[in-house]
Amino acid sequence: MRDLPASVLDAPLPGPDRMTRLQRLLACCAFASIAGCPGSDPRVEAVDAADTLVASDTLPASDTLPAPDTLPAPDTLPAPDTLPAPDTAADATPDVADTADASDVADVADASCDSPYIYLKDKQFWLGDEPFVPISVNFIFDLRHTPEDEYYIAPHHANCDTPAGCCNDAPSCLAAAREQLAQVKAMGFNSLRIVGLAVIPDEDRKLVLDCAHQWPTWLDYCPKDAMLEAWPPDPRALDLIADAVALVKEAGLRGILLAGHHDVDAADVRDAYARYLEALATRFKDEPTLWAYDLTNEPVYEFANKDISKVDANAIGRLWYDAVRAGSPRHMVTMGLAEIGTVRHWDPGALPLDFTSFHIYGSGTWNDAVRDYLSTFLTWAGREPYPNMVGEIGVSVEDGGPSEYQQQAFAQHALDTAWACGSMGLQWWLYRDVHWGPPGEHFGLVRWDGSERPAAAPFKAFYPITPRPPCAAPEYLGSAPDATIHTAGRLVREDGTPVANGFIRGQKCFTGGSDWTISAADGTFDLRSTSLISELEVTASGLSVEKVAIVCNLTTPGDVTLKALPLDMATSTPSSCPE
Repeated sequence: MRDLPASVLDAPLPGPDRMTRLQRLLACCAFASIAGCPGSDPRVEAVDAADTLVASDTLPASDTLPAPDTLPAPDTLPAPDTLPAPDTAADATPDVADTADASDVADVADASCDSPYIYLKDKQFWLGDEPFVPISVNFIFDLRHTPEDEYYIAPHHANCDTPAGCCNDAPSCLAAAREQLAQVKAMGFNSLRIVGLAVIPDEDRKLVLDCAHQWPTWLDYCPKDAMLEAWPPDPRALDLIADAVALVKEAGLRGILLAGHHDVDAADVRDAYARYLEALATRFKDEPTLWAYDLTNEPVYEFANKDISKVDANAIGRLWYDAVRAGSPRHMVTMGLAEIGTVRHWDPGALPLDFTSFHIYGSGTWNDAVRDYLSTFLTWAGREPYPNMVGEIGVSVEDGGPSEYQQQAFAQHALDTAWACGSMGLQWWLYRDVHWGPPGEHFGLVRWDGSERPAAAPFKAFYPITPRPPCAAPEYLGSAPDATIHTAGRLVREDGTPVANGFIRGQKCFTGGSDWTISAADGTFDLRSTSLISELEVTASGLSVEKVAIVCNLTTPGDVTLKALPLDMATSTPSSCPE
């Protein structure tokens, strides 16, 4: 379609039916459920190891996930007065989790907590006295502008195969958004990652909310002077975000808001972005519908400083975390990070965050190798000390690619494995198919015509069993499990203690590219590769990045020492019943 602004069009994509043990349990027990862009997506292809992500010529690189049903009664969440009432009265009472033995999820919940705000304790989200497990989906809003210089919120135009994109004026777009969000709720989701309302630097390096220009029956690019400045904030910008949040609340859902997009880390805008974050958090400090701000989307793809040092990344993260915390003590801070290789630069162990959101994809396929990759990633994430959830995950149904039932199998595996391996929740990419140009148009759990795909079924049936089942790690954690060239060594700290769960990347001698693996509990590693290795690059969360030349395996790495870094990791996560 010709309808999206260039800034939206340039945003990267996030980028057989089976009955599980859980579904059999549900058949026996009456449990309630707990509850950017077109063009080819670089994340659905293997990425050369020299790039910002880790890739292998044996297993392609990948990238995130959805949330459950737990909201307080409507009297604790008063309906906003910024939107007109729906035409028909709907029961917007949020579902409250009927939790099986919550003490198995965490040791003790705060007794008699009646706060409507979600908090984080013992690597588990809580809402009141019950665990809150986000079973969630990424949902895109549009901001539209009219020739009369009016603005309004709409569902993403590319979700629908019409020139005006799902709707053509404020009343029809409001109705369309309500209809889509009601479908999300009916599909068993309890929350959203709210996408499409993130600020971006424009060509003049001002932070703006970009928009689409709405003519009577079609969309066009927004005029430059119609984009609303985020800093200093145009009051209309925050009002429009409030309208979207009000729709999410009305649907009985919770949300994580993606706050910034593209190169907000650049030196000429990062301070302005911090001031915007404080203003944003201040505006919504009393709004429990939002429980976290996602600072940005996949720095290794979007940022100006993709190969930044961990110390410098920590300083930027510190600036932004403190900005949100200055605006609100009750909302959490996360960042959408892509792939295990992010640990080399935008390291979750070097960023002051309340929890980490990982983006994981299947490289456009569904087979045993991709299944093992997802399991490897989720195993690695579960062994890290910080709480995490899956912020994006998915696979697109394509001609000659994965079928709808393979997409369903992917979704089932993602849900089961993420929960077993310690993830706090999952946000599927994407709610609905998009017209962005292939590949990557069919990640949706809902087709263009509004009908549900089979992949929606696992989310509707999912129930987070406690205690969690065992995390079933693959036999080998790495990119080339069947390769025959071995490079062995050990990761240690400066005091000689082993570094578990470290990342080892080997650059190949003759063919280019790389392979990678993860260190064991005793710090040892055995890198399997399809070629001799010229150099190792090794690191671990919160520790230095070291390079070791081994000259096409003529030498061995032996012990590799990773150094402590001067990182400011202090956080003030809301970890008890918020007032």
